[in-house]
Amino acid sequence: MQLTYLFHSGFVFETDRCILVFDYWMDPAGAMSRYLESSKPLYVFSSHFHEDHFNREIFSWRTRKANVCYILSKDILKHRRAGKEEADAWLGKGAVWENEHLRVTATGSNDSGVSWVVETGGMRLFHAGDLNNWYARFLTDDYQGGLVYSPDFGVDIDPAREEKRFLGELKDIRKLAGRFDVVMFPVDGRIGNGYTRGARQFLDRFQVGLFVPMHFVASGFESAWRMKEFADAKSVPFWSIAGEGESREVRKRIEVVAAVMSRDGKYFATQRGYGEFKDYWEFPGGKMEPGESREEALMREIREELDTDIRVDAFLTTVECDYPSFHLTMHCYLCTVVSGSLVLKEHESAAWLGADELDRVAWLPADVEVVKEIKKRGA
Repeated sequence: MQLTYLFHSGFVFETDRCILVFDYWMDPAGAMSRYLESSKPLYVFSSHFHEDHFNREIFSWRTRKANVCYILSKDILKHRRAGKEEADAWLGKGAVWENEHLRVTATGSNDSGVSWVVETGGMRLFHAGDLNNWYARFLTDDYQGGLVYSPDFGVDIDPAREEKRFLGELKDIRKLAGRFDVVMFPVDGRIGNGYTRGARQFLDRFQVGLFVPMHFVASGFESAWRMKEFADAKSVPFWSIAGEGESREVRKRIEVVAAVMSRDGKYFATQRGYGEFKDYWEFPGGKMEPGESREEALMREIREELDTDIRVDAFLTTVECDYPSFHLTMHCYLCTVVSGSLVLKEHESAAWLGADELDRVAWLPADVEVVKEIKKRGA
């Protein structure tokens, strides 16, 4: 799968079955030509009526390509930027549209129109539209509440109330999904001090496979890169876009935790009894739930999988591993059994393996790297 940056908040996401275009405004690099020539169906999204997110040029694509579907925000119709017959679906907050290629949910915005949650090709995407904490620069340490004059808009605004609206929209989105494989979100330096605040608040509330900045055209590419350090702090991959027409391969990213339980010089391993990697061995664990720390997730997973309580003693290593259809990030911790008898609820077999026995079983690719780390530390 591939994500291409067009301009401002415009992106193209291509899967093996379809092509999605978000908030087309301009295409300085001429990237759209090859997508319009493709035989894959094209789905065109516009989050709201503002000219930097909606350009009537999109309707001309039907003269070049037969299988184009327009999924637009209702506020475009309300502001008479398009006729009702020009779109295949007009969506407001809470509306859902789906077919054999994708499922679309229109989520809210604290500005105009909607944001988008799109599920396609086994991935869940989020395009924020104009959802953002736009008045963050007024939320300074000495702000005492109440109205503040905004010279940009020539009106008084209440930044605390506006932030509350923004966070309320995030809360509503959180009810639908706690994790996204790709997030396209405004990082607009024109906001002034605190322009990354909205994006940081999003990362505080959601698990994100890839964070993609947008809406930065007036402040420049480098201004959007400021967000990278905050994404890095949460181990979230960040795309430092450097030019129009630039593309990036996108793979489903799965983040998990694993317990390396030791006792009397031996390590506890389990054998999978299901799926593509049936019969391979691994260190038990699983995915983190939104809001959980890694340690909390690990203790919960072992309790659920093995009916056992553990103590998380120390961090061991983080493994990054590419599988055929996804990228795995696995955080591994040295652990000790506190209580329970390691009941196999999901695995077909288990064993306590000494350091000299670790190579006697067939490990999953990511767990091979964990075994290497155990040996290195024991050397």
